[in-house]
Amino acid sequence: MRIITWNCNKAFRNKIKAISKYSPDIVVLQECEDINEVEFEDDIQPSYKYQFQGNNTSGIGILCYKNFNISPFMVTETYVEDNVGIPFIIDGPKTFQLLSVWTGGNEDKNKDYLKALNSFLKKNSDWILQNDTFIMGDFNSNLIYNKKEQQIHRDMLNLMTELGLCSAYHHYFQDEQGKEKQPTFYFHKKKESPFHMDFIFIPEKLKEK
Repeated sequence: MRIITWNCNKAFRNKIKAISKYSPDIVVLQECEDINEVEFEDDIQPSYKYQFQGNNTSGIGILCYKNFNISPFMVTETYVEDNVGIPFIIDGPKTFQLLSVWTGGNEDKNKDYLKALNSFLKKNSDWILQNDTFIMGDFNSNLIYNKKEQQIHRDMLNLMTELGLCSAYHHYFQDEQGKEKQPTFYFHKKKESPFHMDFIFIPEKLKEK
């Protein structure tokens, strides 16, 4: 199964071919506009589209190109109130769970982005452990991005480990946290300010598959 996550920085309808060329099964989007009623200018249309943006002009979206049953839940609690993301149940050949993360997506200056995610991981550990769970998206964080928040980021990594999850990128490329060679974000869109801010955490037992 091929799952792609991408903060598309809005206007996704004009960028879909940048993703569809990889023949994904599922695409998890952050900072995308309302795509619920959009027919994309592409050869292949997704079988399922979902987007929720709350009171903002952009939000979290998900596309599926297979005949899977996808059910978002806890949307208000997790995205609007907690400012973390949206959980989904994916029912395909196998049933699994997915948390699409966009910390800070439902902008609230009074909340610490990663602390909100860490609170979610603690509060919903039983849900995460009840089935194979994939946690992915735009974390707005890195071990070296904000030195004041290094411990919060370490806490997040420790929580993922306790939940039996590991970073797919770091396992595959064998990079250390904070020393990633492939950036996913350029601060102020400047090539001289690269950071790795997007993560995919997968069950440890699946990392060799």
